[in-house]
Amino acid sequence: MSTILSTHKHNEKFEFNTKAKNKDKFTVKHSAKEVEYDIKTFIVKNVDEISASLEHLFETKTHDQMQNILTQWVPGLSFA
Repeated sequence: MSTILSTHKHNEKFEFNTKAKNKDKFTVKHSAKEVEYDIKTFIVKNVDEISASLEHLFETKTHDQMQNILTQWVPGLSFA
């Protein structure tokens, strides 16, 4: 935790409550919302979360349409 604190203490998107009982938690102010992380699990937090609009896109497009969209936006991606 000390590395995270020293690296990001002046970052306006990073917040750590020094008065909190649990010193393993910190907050990152993402563009859409603030997310509280725990130093033990912060790498896996929100891995399975996608936006409603992206979920709708996946539900309404055909396989071929999705391949076209993804290959345009992801360099080197191929569906051969």
